[in-house]
Amino acid sequence: MEMIACPYCGMQVNADAAGCQNCGADPKTGVVPEWVKAHDAQFAEHVERPRPDETTRSHFFALPATLLGRVSAGLFLAVLVVFVASLIFDATRHDFSLTIGSVNVVLPIVVVAVCGMIVTGAVAMIGYHERSWAVWVSTLLVVLLMAAEMVSALLGGE
Repeated sequence: MEMIACPYCGMQVNADAAGCQNCGADPKTGVVPEWVKAHDAQFAEHVERPRPDETTRSHFFALPATLLGRVSAGLFLAVLVVFVASLIFDATRHDFSLTIGSVNVVLPIVVVAVCGMIVTGAVAMIGYHERSWAVWVSTLLVVLLMAAEMVSALLGGE
């Protein structure tokens, strides 16, 4: 069994092989079939895209650069607006409730928004290397406040 170098990619292949295992070229002539070129072009379209962390890496004092970072910061702002509105309505003795049937839906919406904010912020920081202050605040501040409430409840606080 004689081994020769593929003229197209340089990999060692069997001289009797129909094509190089690495690039698909004819080992004797180096000609790459059209279907291999088409496949490589289609595959390169998916492979050569830069990862989000290579192009959208943010800095601490910048606004979020990734979509998940912006979603996390936006959810934080929405929850903050609902919190401030509930404080204002409570101070003015107005009822701050949105009911569907007999169910108040403000609290479940806020809980879902907080959970989404934590998850999207954590994925943005860990998976996409988001470093914006807005994402750190929206994720870690909320996690720390929730942890403080849990510790307070465990220690018998109100």
